[in-house]
Amino acid sequence: SNSSFSNDIKVPGYDRWEFPRHRLKVFNILGEGAFGQVWRCEANDIDGVEGISTVAVKTLKENATEVEKKDLMSELQVMKTLEPHVNVVRLLGCCTEKDPVFVIIEYVALGKLQSFLRNSRIEKNYHSSSGKSKTLTSRDLVSFMYQVARGMEFLSTRGVS
Repeated sequence: SNSSFSNDIKVPGYDRWEFPRHRLKVFNILGEGAFGQVWRCEANDIDGVEGISTVAVKTLKENATEVEKKDLMSELQVMKTLEPHVNVVRLLGCCTEKDPVFVIIEYVALGKLQSFLRNSRIEKNYHSSSGKSKTLTSRDLVSFMYQVARGMEFLSTRGVS
């Protein structure tokens, strides 16, 4: 099984998602917004996997307001309730016992879809040096749209707006 505890076990003060901060090793920043950052990290023994896993860690910058902190915590609460879905990035754990709060999620090797699409548009105009162009086909784009729609449908049927 994936976890030694089932979702319905109630141990006072125990949260199966809480992950020991010292088992995270931070590498490089993957992206940032006005108040948040996402870092590429390595986690030791997470999600039922022994040894090192590459993960993404979402956290707030020091200039984040109480509202942003509350938003991150409510996003985390929602993620804890969702069962895994192939088209939705999965929560792996969190560190909430002290600041900064870390939300540990699946690492997506190709990054944000938006950046991927922008980069492929640039490559189309300046063919890659190998001579092989990685131009996306209309079939690729339809597949991306379908996958996004499946993920959004899943979230909306679970009350995530």
